[in-house]
Amino acid sequence: MKKVSILLLLMVLLSCGNNHTETVSNEYQSTQAGMAEAAPPMSDKASGGAENITTVTQEAEKKIIKTADIVFESKNLEDSTVKIKELVKKHKGYITTETSEGNEYQPSLSFFIRVPSESFDLMIADLGKETAYFDRKSIERKDVTEEFIDVESRLKTKKELESRYLEILRQAKNMSDILEIEQKLSSIREEVEATEGRLKYLQNQVAMSSITLHIYKKMPYSVSQKESFFSQLGTAFVKGFYNLTDFFIGIIYIWPFIIIISLVFYFFIKRMRKRKQQK
Repeated sequence: MKKVSILLLLMVLLSCGNNHTETVSNEYQSTQAGMAEAAPPMSDKASGGAENITTVTQEAEKKIIKTADIVFESKNLEDSTVKIKELVKKHKGYITTETSEGNEYQPSLSFFIRVPSESFDLMIADLGKETAYFDRKSIERKDVTEEFIDVESRLKTKKELESRYLEILRQAKNMSDILEIEQKLSSIREEVEATEGRLKYLQNQVAMSSITLHIYKKMPYSVSQKESFFSQLGTAFVKGFYNLTDFFIGIIYIWPFIIIISLVFYFFIKRMRKRKQQK
């Protein structure tokens, strides 16, 4: 009797273990089957998704990326540089690059400036006070609100899917299921990191506006820049020598024509002399 009781107990335990494994496996398969719905491809959008995003976009705060490209003449590059740096500091921005270029007749400086978006228009207005007019002032305001909301939504979906797989992984007992779940988790994690990177980029571009600034100075032509008499004389001598050599080289190029023309002229003169002698 005791032996029979022990055998029945072992059968019950084995049955419970199999049921638990089947439950975890079924839950994993259910999650895998619903993955397409939980995390749709980045390029696909449901027919109602675009309408929902549009509605949310109208209600949400606008996300605008502001950029400007400005060029103007400066009377003094050093003074303008100091003033520009003061304005950048005043508006709590920073200069990422500063480049010196141009030549002795028109030296110039270029700046790439980042300022908080709320200070963008004030910074442009202050730069306008440094010149009578802009040679070029191009301002762009790009609305990325819809993309911003779309990226946030996708990131939330991917993180929820990641949590579901982690929960299943904690319950899984079958080694093949564990390996497959870990592979899926690795793929989802890569997508989460890529989406997070795109979201951070958009956040940075919206928070900090970009200004490309180019200033230059026209240098007056002075007598000191003109060549001296002896310098001009030397230049003229050298150029004359090169012109002479070019002339002789040109003659060499057309020597066959010169010979033909010379022979024709020779026979023509000779014939004219014979006619005179006959008369």
